[in-house]
Amino acid sequence: MQVNQNFGVAIHLLSCLSEPTGEYKTSAYLAESVNTNPVVVRRILKVLENNGLVETKKGKFGSRLSKDPQQITFYDVYKTFFDGNILQPSHHPNKACPVGNKITGLISNVLSDATTKFENTLKEYTIANMKKEIEKGE
Repeated sequence: MQVNQNFGVAIHLLSCLSEPTGEYKTSAYLAESVNTNPVVVRRILKVLENNGLVETKKGKFGSRLSKDPQQITFYDVYKTFFDGNILQPSHHPNKACPVGNKITGLISNVLSDATTKFENTLKEYTIANMKKEIEKGE
């Protein structure tokens, strides 16, 4: 799932950019930390920039956070890469069947509830939380 990879890489990049605050970091530097190609990093940074999470200076300067790390939630990052319900019933059952007539609505209710809980959990975590956890291990 590409969404998951982009989400994880974005959290990684934002965590790298959180220290020291305000310092620009190049895509080459960030790519080394993520262990990927700088082009991949620049593509993800562009999406983050378009959604107001980072700012980028053209040339050799790089990128930095555009907000305080405490203000950037995992939910903000998630919504940057995915807009919609993460889980949806994907089949088209026979409406003449007693099960098929009801199952899509029932599944949708459960998945909607699960999505709400998932998104609320993401709102509890920030880039500052990640920074703090990373520093604990040093």
